[in-house]
Amino acid sequence: MTVNKNNRLIFSIAVLLLIFFISVTGEAAQKRNILRIRFQTAIVKSTTVDTVLNVYYKLEVGRSPVNFNGFDCRFIFENTKIQPVPMDKQSGFFDGTASANADFTHGTAVPPDEYRVQVLSSHMLDTTNPILFQVRYTVKGVKDSAMIIPTLFDVASSGIDTVIIENSPSRDQISWYGFGLMFADTSKAPPAKKSITFLSDSTNIQSDSLKVISVAVTSLDGANLKSGTFGFYLDTSAFDSVMVLKGVILAGANLTVTRSSVNISAAFTSTNALKGPGEFLKIALRARKRADTICTTILNPRLNVLNADNLVSSIGYKINTICIFGKKDTVVKGVAEFIYSKDLSVMIFPNPSSSFIDFTMPQGQNSKKHLVVFDALGKKVFDKVFDAEFRWEVASVSAGFYTATVTNFSALQEGMKAETTKILIIH
Repeated sequence: MTVNKNNRLIFSIAVLLLIFFISVTGEAAQKRNILRIRFQTAIVKSTTVDTVLNVYYKLEVGRSPVNFNGFDCRFIFENTKIQPVPMDKQSGFFDGTASANADFTHGTAVPPDEYRVQVLSSHMLDTTNPILFQVRYTVKGVKDSAMIIPTLFDVASSGIDTVIIENSPSRDQISWYGFGLMFADTSKAPPAKKSITFLSDSTNIQSDSLKVISVAVTSLDGANLKSGTFGFYLDTSAFDSVMVLKGVILAGANLTVTRSSVNISAAFTSTNALKGPGEFLKIALRARKRADTICTTILNPRLNVLNADNLVSSIGYKINTICIFGKKDTVVKGVAEFIYSKDLSVMIFPNPSSSFIDFTMPQGQNSKKHLVVFDALGKKVFDKVFDAEFRWEVASVSAGFYTATVTNFSALQEGMKAETTKILIIH
C-alpha cells in the first residue's frame, strides 16, 4: 500500500509540473514583438499626375529588448497605371520620417514592375514618428484602381517576430495578397486644395545678443492643417542657442520641439484646423560673440503635414537673410570704398547703402569691366558689364552683406585676378 501511495504522489507531482510547464511556455509564446505596416491609399482624379503616399508603422512590444534598425521593403506595382520615383537621402525625401537619421536610405525602381525601399541604421529608428517612409508616385492613369503586391519586408533588427501588412488580409508562402493603393475618384469634386507659403523678414543681430524672429504663413483657411512638423537647420557657427516658441496661429496647439545636432524640429497638433494668415512660429536666436560679420538664414525649412485629411496642395518658402554684426562692423554711415590693384581701381559709393551704389572707374581706364555680386550664401544676384561707371539700384534688394567681384577684361587676358570687396545693404 505504501508503494502505491508513493507512486500516486510521484505521478501527481509530474502532472502538476507538466501543467505548469505548458502554462509558462504558452504565456511566453503569446509575448511576441509585432511590426504592423500600413500603406496609405489615395483616391486620385483623372488629372492627377503625381502624389506622395506615406507608409505608416506601429511596433507592438510584447517582450524586451527589441531593436528596429532598418528594413528591406519590396513590392510589385501595376506599371501601366503608376510608377514609383527613385529617392535617396541626399534629396531629403526621407526627412521628417522615422528613417530620417538612418545611415543608409534608398528607394529604387527595378524594371519592369518592382520597387525597393532599403533603410539601414547603426542605431534604433525613430519609433516616436509614425511615418516609416514615403514614396512619390507618377500617376499614368487610374480608371478603376492601381494595385500593389508586397513581396518582401525583412527587418534589420533583433527581437521582431512577425511583420503584418494591415492592408493585406493575409499572405501565402511567397508574398502578401495584393490590394488597391490608388482608386479613381468617381465622386463629386472634393474641396479645392490650398497652396501655402512660409515667410521671414531679413534681420540684423548684434554680436553676443538675443533676437526673436517671426516665421509667418499665408492664409491657412481651407487647408485643414491640424498636425505636422516644421523643421530647419541652423548654422552653429553663427548662433550659440536657439529656442522655438508658438506664434499666434499655434497659440491653441500642442508644440513639442526636438533638436538633433544642427536640425531643429517643431511638432504641432491641434484639435481644430489652424487658421491664418499670421505668425506661425517665433524663433529666439542668440548670436555668438564675434569680431567679424557674417550672414546666414534658416536653412532647409520644411513642413511635413501629418493629418491625412489635409487640403494642402503645395508649400513654398521665402526665408530671408539674418546678419550677425561683429563689433568692428557696426558702422552704417555711407563711405567711399576703393578696390586697388595694378590694373584696376574702382570706387564704390555709398557703402553701406539703402537705395543705390555707384561704381566709378578712374579716367583713362576705358576697357570693359565685369561686375558680379553674390549674396552671403554664394548665390549670384547681379551681373553687369560696364565701361566707366554705372549705378546699381538696391532699394528692392534684401538687406545683408554681399560680395562684389570686378574684373578688367584686358587684365584678365594677362592673367590678373579679379578684385573683390564687401557691400552692405541696409533698409
